[in-house]
Amino acid sequence: MKIIFLDCDGVLNNINYTKKCYKKNGHKPMSMYCTPFDPYNLKNLAKIVRKTGANIVLTSTWRLDKEHMAVLRARLAEYGLKIYDQTSNFGMNRGAEISEWLKEHSKGKKSFVIIDDDTFDILPFFDRKYIIQTNTKYGLTFGDRIKAIKVLKGE
Repeated sequence: MKIIFLDCDGVLNNINYTKKCYKKNGHKPMSMYCTPFDPYNLKNLAKIVRKTGANIVLTSTWRLDKEHMAVLRARLAEYGLKIYDQTSNFGMNRGAEISEWLKEHSKGKKSFVIIDDDTFDILPFFDRKYIIQTNTKYGLTFGDRIKAIKVLKGE
């Protein structure tokens, strides 16, 4: 089984796209419920899933709120994507949460990649080769996509 441990902010949305949407919106404030996901970032995620057959396990704080999850599921569905599972909440230590998820689901061989813009709490638990750290300014880029596919394919 191939797994993508996925964050949202800074991965599926990014600073540049949010600013662009903010300008189109007449500089009116946007709430977390309508934070725009960049179609470019979503297409890159969809291509990773299609090329590898990976399942998405959500690590983002979006998993902690019903409304956020409804928005996220709807946006992912637009690209033929769905959430397979989510990690438990251990008080915002995503490295421990991912590690525990892997232990709980240890049957069968797994290849995985962690896609996140913020890795301070992940690096103590995992080798950097499993981590695709995105730039919050751009989100999930073509280069990140290529790296993720290589990691998931064991290259």
